[in-house]
Amino acid sequence: MLEYLPFLEVTGFLKLEKAIFYCVLFTPRELLKKNLRKLQFILTTADPLEIVFDNKELIESAIIKIEKIQSIEEKANLYRQIGTWFRQMLKYEDALHLLQEID
Repeated sequence: MLEYLPFLEVTGFLKLEKAIFYCVLFTPRELLKKNLRKLQFILTTADPLEIVFDNKELIESAIIKIEKIQSIEEKANLYRQIGTWFRQMLKYEDALHLLQEID
């Protein structure tokens, strides 16, 4: 049995070229009209953008640093971080290649 909830859930979305933007509004019934305008404003003013990462310098300095580190735990953490930087740059093959080179 469904319980009566003191609010409404309204979902708006934008279908973009590479993604879908969802915005969910929870509002009391008496404020629906006012808050619906706010949701419409957010949807009409949303500006899609793509974040591009360039972590080449970070990766290069980390690889140099790894050669000087003695602790296996520190090396593992740094390799994990390098993998994260490669993933941010969408360079999955480079991340895999680095993992295959690890002794």
